[in-house]
Amino acid sequence: MPKNITVRKATKEDCQSILAIYQDTYGKDGIIAEGHDPYPSPTLFTLKGIQEKIASQDIDVFVVAYDTEIAAVEMIFLEHYYTLFDELAVKKSHRGLGLSSILIKYMLESRETQFLDIRKVIMVTHNLLSQAAHITNGLNKYVAFSFCQYPHVYFPDHPESGLTTIDIRGTILSVLTKRETPEQITPILTTLPEQQRTVAEELLKTRPIFVPAHYEELAHSILSQFHTCLTYTINTDSISYSQDTNERPIQYETEDRFNFFYLTLPVRYNFHAGEAELREVLDSAKRRAQHITVRFCGNTVDAIAIIQFLEGHGFVFHGLQPLAWYDETCMTFYDVFSMQWIGPAVLSENVFPGQTNAAIQIYGYPLGIPGKIIRFIEKQLLQREAEEQLILTPLQDSASIVASLDTSLGL
Repeated sequence: MPKNITVRKATKEDCQSILAIYQDTYGKDGIIAEGHDPYPSPTLFTLKGIQEKIASQDIDVFVVAYDTEIAAVEMIFLEHYYTLFDELAVKKSHRGLGLSSILIKYMLESRETQFLDIRKVIMVTHNLLSQAAHITNGLNKYVAFSFCQYPHVYFPDHPESGLTTIDIRGTILSVLTKRETPEQITPILTTLPEQQRTVAEELLKTRPIFVPAHYEELAHSILSQFHTCLTYTINTDSISYSQDTNERPIQYETEDRFNFFYLTLPVRYNFHAGEAELREVLDSAKRRAQHITVRFCGNTVDAIAIIQFLEGHGFVFHGLQPLAWYDETCMTFYDVFSMQWIGPAVLSENVFPGQTNAAIQIYGYPLGIPGKIIRFIEKQLLQREAEEQLILTPLQDSASIVASLDTSLGL
């Protein structure tokens, strides 16, 4: 690291400098310019909000000083074994110096002694510099794509898309990477405290994922990114499995300001018992929201029926996130599947896959996991459009419509 650059945790004395960076990046009240939406975290633009974040036990705030001047900031939001990297900002006068990459590297290294660190980043797709800084430091395992769900913060005429990445790190990897040599694992396990040993034994198990057959290849592509520390079986048969169910209610979360609706199903959701309620909730949400995200456990057989049901109601793939939920009472992790419904107005007004007038429009995502995810969603959207047209023109040959999708997409 150059001598004139230092990275450290923020203190209360840095509050005014941090506030100035966010105002420099997004405007005084989080609005870049007239006609733009405000940045969806208003506490970043008040001195009190910054002070509360620095004082919080659940947030770590890091800053970069360049020639003693605070020039960049990023935060880590902490919960159980999870860390969400968010709110990265670099002062305009100090961009192009590689400060964001230096900051991220320092933050990651500061957490290397954690037993288990499940790291998550959600990046807007136009910001290639931010993506490059995270990818350079290993945050490059893509698990989800949100089409045009981010507010009009950067562009006044259209919303932004987002990519989600997850990485699994920590000293637990010394156990998980030796799963094929039990004679090496047992001595290590015996040295761990009871809670850590329970978590390690949980993650050493082979984890089942249930998806319809046409999701199998995509699920394998996403989960194979974690093959060094997690093992999975991908099951497409919903007949030969049975499961316990529970009666916990489904949970709703809305963001009326941006027309978002989030629906979370219980881990052991009994789809067949709850189908009528689920249909009613979604029909109601569609009347007032432009985006709906449904999240549910991918480790139970009902995941197949839920995916098929949601597809029948116009939903497309959103993400498959390993170890995304943690049940503290039984120290169990669940892998989360999510589907997204995108309002017709959003689809008609925005070019897929969230192209903008920035570099992303030129380079796109032709390769790698992001490309696979985006092409899969695009195929689903085209099929949805074809099926909606078929309702209006029932004499049209539906088989030829669906067959043409693979050809047009090169799939």
